[in-house]
Amino acid sequence: MTKRKQTDRDAKQPADAGPPAVSWKPWQTWVTVASIAAVALSISYRVWVRSNNDDDAFADDHPEQKAKPPGPIAQPKPKSATKKSEDDDTFLSEFQQKDDDKETPPTKGALSNQELERHFNSLLEVRAQLDQLNQDARKKPGETPPAKINAERERLSEQFDQTAVLLEKALGQAKIARPVDPAPRWLAGEVLMLVGGAPEEVYPHLQFAAARGLKTPRLLGSLARTQFESNQFAEAERTATLALDAHGNDRYLWHAYMRAAASTNRLEQLIGRLDAAFPTGLTGWARTLRSEAVELQAQWAVEEKVRLAETKADDLPRVRLVIEHRRFAKDAAGQQLATIESTGKEEVILELFENEAPNTVANFLDLVGRGFYDGTSFHLAIATVMAVGGDPNTKNADPADDGMGGPGHVIPAEHQAPKARRLFRGSLAMLPNGPRSAGSQFFFTLSPRRDMHGEVTVFGRVLKGQEAVDNITRGRTTRNVGVFGRIIPGDLLVSAEILRKRAHAYPVKKEKK
Repeated sequence: MTKRKQTDRDAKQPADAGPPAVSWKPWQTWVTVASIAAVALSISYRVWVRSNNDDDAFADDHPEQKAKPPGPIAQPKPKSATKKSEDDDTFLSEFQQKDDDKETPPTKGALSNQELERHFNSLLEVRAQLDQLNQDARKKPGETPPAKINAERERLSEQFDQTAVLLEKALGQAKIARPVDPAPRWLAGEVLMLVGGAPEEVYPHLQFAAARGLKTPRLLGSLARTQFESNQFAEAERTATLALDAHGNDRYLWHAYMRAAASTNRLEQLIGRLDAAFPTGLTGWARTLRSEAVELQAQWAVEEKVRLAETKADDLPRVRLVIEHRRFAKDAAGQQLATIESTGKEEVILELFENEAPNTVANFLDLVGRGFYDGTSFHLAIATVMAVGGDPNTKNADPADDGMGGPGHVIPAEHQAPKARRLFRGSLAMLPNGPRSAGSQFFFTLSPRRDMHGEVTVFGRVLKGQEAVDNITRGRTTRNVGVFGRIIPGDLLVSAEILRKRAHAYPVKKEKK
């Protein structure tokens, strides 16, 4: 994707006002390892890529729209965002909705909705080419010289940047000329989504269009995706379900529905819907969706059976967490300050898988019992993917070392055990900083993670308070943790308290760090 400027600051110099931004497609967004353990970051980056790179089929969703190529937009050619220095603002900042749009006199010569949509489809074409280039590079490594791939990626990225900037200006003119027309606002939201706008920035545009009667399949699919990217999983499923009821077999809608259904464990409904929607045989992409859903449903059935047995036994250890959600305060003009303010506290009850990961559970309980986690912060939260905490370094005033701390020892991994648990929504796992290096850092998963099975030790789950985990402020406390959203103060883990232990206690097996 186009290179985006990171305008964030550390806690003493906070980011520009606005919510954390997590881009939809990580074409050129690579992990910045700088002073953070490589393995921990590679895990985070890999799951983020997988969650966002789901064969979106942008232009291919509606092949009929590719028949009539658009003409040029009559605007001066801008400098490509890929050519700007790190001190310049990219065009992403130009997409912020202006409060005084309606006060500006109507612009003459604004493009028609049909012309705007043709230009949008042209942007999707470039995006699809970038997708295909990166997919081929991953699937067929070494087949094409890296220099040639990079040159083509740079060319397409520059073309994408220029087209997006020009289209944004044309959409701005159309919104002024036709302030109540839903189409320009819908397309503004779609383009903002493509260039990496945060869900909170995208949603008002899409909601405006939907509220005024625009019901194109892509608009509804994008609404569902935006809700999903805001960790509103049930709402995303409802939106996608209503959209499928109205529009049938649209591929873009089905991908949105698949994401939401997987996170809400409604895979049986998804499989049944697919079979009913394609009574004479599934298309290629529908067959792939169904296959993934069947595999995930089988894994969930195993997990559900174990959970039922655990509920009946009712003897696993439990821990209560109190989480305080925090953000940077704003002044009267809406400018972000260095001051941190609380937005409320919530409680989470954890159940720990002592049967499958006894040493990891023993280590966690030992740390909880010593008050080790009290006052630490969640230093990384990636929408729809994970929220990471447990680093004692987050207690100090310097965010530069967030993500590198531990208890002074490491514990052996238990993810290779025969009955090792898998990662589903609300699972609790250790975050390793390298081989045999897990210590205190942990993470919650916000959606199923098949790709991480066998790589991390799952040692518990959220028994109550999943919404509190969903509400952990998205972003990261330090630039050293990749580019997963803007800088945040980090939600506070106020306290961790043991509610119940088994009668016996496992000794912690520790290793030197």
